[in-house]
Amino acid sequence: MSADQAKPEKEPSGCLLKGCLGVLVVGAFLLVAFGWGAYTLFEQVKSLAYTEPAPVPEFQVRPEVWESFDRRWQEAAEEWQAGRPATLAVSQDDLNTLIQHGLRESGSPAKLYAQIEGGAVRLQTSAPLDWIQGYEGLYFNGTLELVPRMTDGEFFIELKGMEAGSVKAPPQFMETQKYFDWASGLDELGLRQPLDLLDRIEIRDGQLLLIREADAPAGN
Repeated sequence: MSADQAKPEKEPSGCLLKGCLGVLVVGAFLLVAFGWGAYTLFEQVKSLAYTEPAPVPEFQVRPEVWESFDRRWQEAAEEWQAGRPATLAVSQDDLNTLIQHGLRESGSPAKLYAQIEGGAVRLQTSAPLDWIQGYEGLYFNGTLELVPRMTDGEFFIELKGMEAGSVKAPPQFMETQKYFDWASGLDELGLRQPLDLLDRIEIRDGQLLLIREADAPAGN
């Protein structure tokens, strides 16, 4: 066996090629949907669910988009970890590609479509609720509004809005979501550390911009 053959193949940074970010999005959605269902269990349960799935825009994954994003992510993460300034632009196509890979990897029957607009990421959703007792045969059809930001030096994703059809989530529920970090699963995926090195996050021109400005040794 040659030296080249003996070298292990380089693992994709943050397991992106396995759809981990998409799996995170799906898992976080399920947690929040469950929380909302529990909150309204004795009040509006049936009015917040539907007997039929709703249409969600279909997104066709293109391999070149997937490969391009994985390469750009690895390059940016290496710069951030070395303490050098770098910006990673995440387009709507990039985000939907990650989500679709995540849905496929997790085997989830949910349908999700992301739009980057108005200073937030909006997830149009249609998902079966069979995993909640009493919701068998029903669906959550709605929209989630997510805002990524840096908080006390950590990457944080906040749920800013949630609707089921034309019904908005109760204010009391949304108040509890101010402290629920949708990015909490990033630690297990090996993605939290490079994202915590960012200085700021912007949403501009239909893109999510992950920005590190500091030109100093990482960790300082």
